[in-house]
Amino acid sequence: MESSRQLTALGPLYAGIVRQEMMARSQSLLQMLTAEPALLSELSNDLAGPWTCIDAKRKTLASMDQMLRAGSDPGALMRMSLHDLADLYVGIHDPDAENIEHSLSLQALIDFRLTQITEKPFTRTGVPFFVQQSGMNNRALGREPTLEDWPDSQRQEVDLILGNEVRADFPTLREFMQSTSGTAHRAVERLRLDPSYQAANDEWQQRFLEAGERADEDPSDLEAERRYKEIQEQMPLELDRLTFALMDEWLDPLRKAYPASTGS
Repeated sequence: MESSRQLTALGPLYAGIVRQEMMARSQSLLQMLTAEPALLSELSNDLAGPWTCIDAKRKTLASMDQMLRAGSDPGALMRMSLHDLADLYVGIHDPDAENIEHSLSLQALIDFRLTQITEKPFTRTGVPFFVQQSGMNNRALGREPTLEDWPDSQRQEVDLILGNEVRADFPTLREFMQSTSGTAHRAVERLRLDPSYQAANDEWQQRFLEAGERADEDPSDLEAERRYKEIQEQMPLELDRLTFALMDEWLDPLRKAYPASTGS
């Protein structure tokens, strides 16, 4: 399979911990792709890249990892939205054309902080290969990083990214959860397998059908028509609210870590 060959073609120049990490992630991705071969078509463009930059490849592998885990790990949805914010932050605030290391460093720190704050295991973004260019401690490459490996400036940047998203009630996450296809959509569909959601969805669907039948029985019954339209409007909003509430297990620790400002 050509995609498998491309995924494992790491090249001979990158030895040691980085090669081990990338090989392990590649093998993990291959195992997941074996279980979901239909996803290969979605990844084919990324896999066809020339891989001229090791950090670009690591970033691509991390994105693929998120895509494949989204269907089984709802917490990946929150991580995905925060990584997107890190990319956006770097794109706005770092004018350097070679700023991918900065973005990887922030994403790695986001993963580190998510593990600290939520006390849940999260897949970790690898420390950039070009550590010095990323702004991190040179000794961070080749071992498990500690919080002190990131400079104060990057810790402040991540606190800003996390704090703004949490205090605004997770607008980026909410936007991701409205996706109708792709990685985020798979994660939301996984969330909605929760029995409490399924029960609520069944109840709303039944109410909707019954209201529609009553409205159809007598077109002159304005109250029945009003009730039908009311349920039609309320149902998707309430189901979205219930879906978002299923994220509380991951979101509540962040809300406690970044409480809303009480004002003056």
